[in-house]
Amino acid sequence: MIAYTTYHIHEAEIVAGRLKADGIANLIHRVPGASAMGIHVGALGEIKVLVHPADYDLAQAILFPDEPDTLPDDANRIIFDDDDTDE
Repeated sequence: MIAYTTYHIHEAEIVAGRLKADGIANLIHRVPGASAMGIHVGALGEIKVLVHPADYDLAQAILFPDEPDTLPDDANRIIFDDDDTDE
């Protein structure tokens, strides 16, 4: 199954290495000859990181963790610097 798609081989290598570090076997696939023809966009330019279907959910959890997009609105965690010794 396709766990990740990119247009950059270096990005695919990083993703594959991250998955391998967590014990998920993977394969980087690109259309044969596409880069030799200079095609780096569209369906022919895609580079896919493939994983076994049994590892797909774990791979998605590793690559796309459920992290909040914003900081929590919690005034108790804000540190204010009220030190006026610089003046």
